[in-house]
This record gives sequence, structure tokens and C-alpha cells, in this order.
Amino acid sequence: MPRISRKLRSLNVSFSAIKLTAPALSLSSVLSSCLALSNLAVFQVVFAASIPQILDEDLLTFAKAWPKLRTLRLACYSYRIHADAQGMAQVKQPTLGGLLSLAQYCPQLTELEIPILDITSVPPVSSIPAVGRTEMRKLRVTELRNGAAANLLHVALIIDLLFPSLAMKRRISLCGYNMGRCGRQSLKEPWDLVRALHAAIQERRALEDPTMASEILTEDSDDEDGDDSDDDDEDY
Repeated sequence: MPRISRKLRSLNVSFSAIKLTAPALSLSSVLSSCLALSNLAVFQVVFAASIPQILDEDLLTFAKAWPKLRTLRLACYSYRIHADAQGMAQVKQPTLGGLLSLAQYCPQLTELEIPILDITSVPPVSSIPAVGRTEMRKLRVTELRNGAAANLLHVALIIDLLFPSLAMKRRISLCGYNMGRCGRQSLKEPWDLVRALHAAIQERRALEDPTMASEILTEDSDDEDGDDSDDDDEDY
């Protein structure tokens, strides 16, 4: 097997048929051979067969190993989450603490995707430092665990403390916002509400300081391809 240069800046990994479900198996241990690639700016991994255990400690390990990261995508096929909802309940997933680690150690991060964000326990907003990484523009979350019971306003406030300049929807209405393009109700309603709350926080801040308005990108203006595909709805 050829050696991989430590100067590598972009790496894509795909687990097409391997199920990483062993409880003691952390994602960072599975990807340990990649941790020496300290110059990585783009790291993308796709889980097609199952979603592995992803701990806050894994995100901290990645953040410290890859401080130059601009894009981190831990992606999955969303139907896997909903098809195996009972099994997924036993698999640990990152919390807001994991997002804090990435904000603290990856100052150039502009895009982040994770399959599940566990908000079963939301820390006090006052305990979260205002890291304020304005470079971050896109945050994709397929599902919020325990989103129906958590205080989503506090989740939005914490995300704002970490990533205040996320691309936001500038127009929010019930018509079409929580409904799919075929009229189906969205499976990500709690996340949609967090997005709407954060958009309101950003809009209020822009009204108080008009100079900030030009720094807040809409989802459409931040779309490099400029197309109106369903993928746009996945972006924060």
C-alpha cells in the first residue's frame, strides 16, 4: 500500500458496506491512520451501511489533529437513520460540546456536516464561551436527538455563540418551510426550528448594527453552484 503524503490537503473516505457498530469502537480510532495528516483542509467520510458511534472526544481528536480544516463532512444516507431509529438510539452521537471543540481548534472551518446532534442534555448558555467563528457558513445536521423535548432556543443561542455568521434563511414562513417539496412533512422539524430561531437572532443583531448586515449571507448567496436543488434545504 503506498504511503500517503502528510502534505495531503483533501481526503474522501467511504464506508459503503461496513457496519461500524461496535460500542467500544470510536470513529477516531477507525480513522487513526488519517490523524497524522495535519495539513488536511477538507475531510469527508460517507457512511452508506450504518452510522457509527461518534463521540465528542472524536471531534476533539479531529480538531486537534487537523487545525487547518475548512470542511468536515461526516455524512450518511438520511434514510438509514429513520429506517433503524430503534437501533440508532443506542449509538452515541456528538453533542454541542463537540461543536465547541471544533470552534475552538479549527479557526478556518467553514462547513460542517454531522448525521445526528444529541441535545438530550443542553448545557447552560452562560457556560459556553463566545468563540464567534465568523468563517463558518454551513452547518448541516440530519437529525436532532431528543429535539422534541430540548429547549431549542438555548440550542440556537449556543450555536450563535460558536458560529454567529452561518448562512441563514432571510424569509421564513410556515408555507413550505417545514414541508417537503412533495408536500410531505419534514423529518427534521426540531432542526428547522433551531435554524429559524438562529435566523431571528442574526436578524436582530443586524438591525442593532447595520454594518453586520453585509456579513450575513443568505443560503442562496452562499450556494457556490447557484442551483435551487434539494441540497440547499440541507444547508444551515
